[in-house]
Amino acid sequence: MLYITAVYLLFSGYLSTDAYVSAPDSVRTTYVWHTEGIPLYPSPSQLTHPVGQLTYGEEVTITGIAGGEAAGAKIYAHAQIDEMPDGYVKEYVLPAHWVKVEHEGTTRYVPDTYRSGFRAPGHTGDGTFILQDYLQWLSAVTAEAHEGQTGAFCSRSILHFENGITYTFTDFGPCEQCGHGQQQLYLPTANKTEALMMALHFFECYGLFSAGNTVLIKQNSEGVELEGVMEYGQTVMMRIEQQENGVLLIEDMYL
Repeated sequence: MLYITAVYLLFSGYLSTDAYVSAPDSVRTTYVWHTEGIPLYPSPSQLTHPVGQLTYGEEVTITGIAGGEAAGAKIYAHAQIDEMPDGYVKEYVLPAHWVKVEHEGTTRYVPDTYRSGFRAPGHTGDGTFILQDYLQWLSAVTAEAHEGQTGAFCSRSILHFENGITYTFTDFGPCEQCGHGQQQLYLPTANKTEALMMALHFFECYGLFSAGNTVLIKQNSEGVELEGVMEYGQTVMMRIEQQENGVLLIEDMYL
């Protein structure tokens, strides 16, 4: 069994070559998604010492985009790099811009990672996290639709939320048992950088980074895909697709 460790806030001076980076909005309210918090810097440089800390779930507003040296966060590292299968990466550095934030009345600087325009979920990491419950906590449902068995699937439910999120769950069956389910999460205004960070965090909330489970990242011309295999064989796969005004996070679950 391969074991994976999530590695957070290990900043690197190089950028990944894939498309998972886009400039942040110059002014935007966001929330911290890193369970150990995010260091605050007095200038846009990793050579300076942190002067504070943003905590998990804290609201923070970007007040501008800063210059400075390139910044990247190593958000994933394989614990047994000699056993990495072909096509999968041993570690993944998420590219980042430096941004200005206001903290306790003072301008500080952070790399634009581990933050989202959507509030962070309550974090347990014990496998009890349910995506649909999180979304309903995040925003009110404005419309919903349910479809019964067709030639393509056993059932499908679609929820539209006040904050613009759309959630779709499809049970592909076989219909006499739970075999393949798919969750699709449309995130308006989000970019692929943000969505990848959120996807990895959902994996952590599912408990996939605990001992006995396996998490792999596969990188290709389309970007990256996440694969999680639980100790007893259940598999979760995530991929991200760019949409016109947001991103679509697609999660397939096989039992």
